[in-house]
Amino acid sequence: MVDLLEVIPNSTFYKRVGGARLSSIMRAARKRGFTHSVVLNEGRDALPDSMLVVHLGAAGIQKVEVGEEGDGGGEAEKEEDDDDGDDDKGSSSEEENEDEDDNDSSLGTGPTARFRVTNVRRCRDIRGHGRPTAHNPELVLRGFGTSTGNRVGRLLASMFPVEPAFRGRQVATLHAQRDFIFFRHHRYVFQEKEDGRARRAAAELKKKERRKGKRSGEGKREGGSAAAVDRAAASASAASAPTPTAVVARLQELGPRFTLKLLDLRKGVLCGHGSEKEWAPSREARKARRKFSL
Repeated sequence: MVDLLEVIPNSTFYKRVGGARLSSIMRAARKRGFTHSVVLNEGRDALPDSMLVVHLGAAGIQKVEVGEEGDGGGEAEKEEDDDDGDDDKGSSSEEENEDEDDNDSSLGTGPTARFRVTNVRRCRDIRGHGRPTAHNPELVLRGFGTSTGNRVGRLLASMFPVEPAFRGRQVATLHAQRDFIFFRHHRYVFQEKEDGRARRAAAELKKKERRKGKRSGEGKREGGSAAAVDRAAASASAASAPTPTAVVARLQELGPRFTLKLLDLRKGVLCGHGSEKEWAPSREARKARRKFSL
C-alpha cells in the first residue's frame, strides 16, 4: 500500500471500516475533492488480489483516494457517513436502495473499472531497487489499441498529473499485451560510455600495423628504422587521442510491479446491480486466445 502511494502523486490512504458502503465512501471522497477512488482487496498473503478504480470527476487539485477493502475504511468516511445519516433520517427507504445510490449524481461521473491483480512485487522484494522521490512521474502508455483499451488507458492515465517533473527522471509504464496490463516504475539516467565501435576500429588498426611491421622486416634495411619510427609515432598519436564516447541510458527499477486483468467496465460510479455494463468478457472471448479487447 505504501509503495502505491509513492507512485501516485497527491494520494491519501484511508482504511475502510467494516460494513461501510461503497456509495457512502465515494460520496465522502467527492466532497473532500478527490478525483479518483481506488479500492484494494487483500488476499491471504497480505497482497492485493483485486482493484476497483472509480473516476469521481474533475477537481481543482488532482487527488486520489486509496482505500483497503476488508476491515479498513477511514475515519473521514465514517464521519461523513454519520453526517449523512443525521441529514437523511427521514429517508431511510432511499438509503436501503442501492440502485438509487448508484445513480446519484453526487457520487461522480465514472467510469468504474474492476481488475484482477497478480504478480505483485513490492519494492523491498526487487533486487537493486531505488527509492522514488516526490517528483511527478512521466507516464508511458503502450498497447492500448481498441476503443475499450483507449477507455481503460485514459482512466488509468487520469490518476497521474498532466505535467510531469522531468528533473526527477521517473517513469511509470502501463503496457497492455494480450489483455494484460503490466505496470512498471523506473528511474532513468544518462551516462557517457566508451563507444564500442571506435574501440573495435582502433584494435583492428593496431593489428594491421603489427602485420605490416612483420612483413617489412624492420631493422634489416637502412630505411627500416625510419619506417619503424614513423609507425611508432603514429601509434603514439592514436593512443593519445581522446577516446570517442557515446551517451547511453540506464534504467533502475523503483517498484512496485504488478499485472492487471480487466474484469469489467461500467458506466457511472460503483458496480451495483443498476449500473450499466460498458464492457464485459463474453464466453467466446474467454475461450478464444487470438481475440483481444485491449
